Amino acid sequence: MKRSRIVVRLNTSPPNMARTRYRLEDWLSGAQVAALLAVTPSRVGQLRREHQLPATRTPLGYLFHVRDVHRFVDARQHQPPLFRAG
Repeated sequence: MKRSRIVVRLNTSPPNMARTRYRLEDWLSGAQVAALLAVTPSRVGQLRREHQLPATRTPLGYLFHVRDVHRFVDARQHQPPLFRAG
């Protein structure tokens, strides 16, 4: 069985990167990212609008690359907490 592939063209990419092929399995929907981050899908959309979590707009909606999500999680783990309980 052939693996599905999509071609994503990023508007901000250099011309030599515009034809890079990505596997569909490397992309996550907002709901999938929300499940990984233990937040709501609306919070994922907010992070996207705040440019904290990069996303690519496709005919399927916004998709998030697994690499970017893991990078975001790693960055969050190294930040001090915003407040202390108690």
